[in-house]
Amino acid sequence: MNYSAEHIVRALKAARQEKGLSQRELSAKAGLPQGHISKIENGAVDLKLSSLISLARILDLEVMPVPRKLVPAVQALARTGDTGGSSLTESARLAAKQVKRIEKTATRLLGTAPDKGELARLRRAARELAILPLGPKDLESLRLAAETLGKMEHGEVQAHDLREMAQGLERARNHLAHHVVDEPAQSSRPAYSLEDGEDDA
Repeated sequence: MNYSAEHIVRALKAARQEKGLSQRELSAKAGLPQGHISKIENGAVDLKLSSLISLARILDLEVMPVPRKLVPAVQALARTGDTGGSSLTESARLAAKQVKRIEKTATRLLGTAPDKGELARLRRAARELAILPLGPKDLESLRLAAETLGKMEHGEVQAHDLREMAQGLERARNHLAHHVVDEPAQSSRPAYSLEDGEDDA
C-alpha cells in the first residue's frame, strides 16, 4: 500500500473509532460487508472511490482533490479539531489566551511606541499563531513572552528584547504551520508562500 492510501485508511479508521462505531455497525450503515471494511482498514484491499465516498459521508469526512501546494495548510487546519473548540485541551486553551494577551498588549503599545516596526511584527506573528493548533509545549514560552511584553509599558523592555520576542513567535508560527503529520519534511511548504509556488506536475 502506498503512502497516500495508507494515510486515507488511517483517517477512516480513526474517524470510525472517534464516532464509537464498530466495523460491524459501519458495515451496516455503508452497505458493505464487515470483512471488507476490515480489509480496507488493514490495507489488504484496494479502496474503490465509491466505497471511499460512502464511508467518508457516514464518518463526517469530506473527499476532495486539494492542490499539493495547499496540503500543509489544510492539514494544519485539520489539526485544530472541532470548529467549536470542544476538543481543545486546557493547556491549548491557556496558550491561546496568552497569544491573545500578546496581541492586545502589542496593539495597545503601538499607539504610543516611537518605533512601531518590531511591535507590528510581533502582533502579526501573534495573530497568525492564533489560528494554528497550539499545544502544551507552547504555553510556557507564550506566557513568558506575554509577561515580558507587559513590562514594556513600564519601559523595562529594550528594542533587542522586542526583536527576540518577535523572532521567537515567528519561529513557533513557522514550526506549527510547516509541521505536517506523517509527511516527510521536504514536502512541507511555508504557509506564507502558498501563492508563489511552482505549478504541480
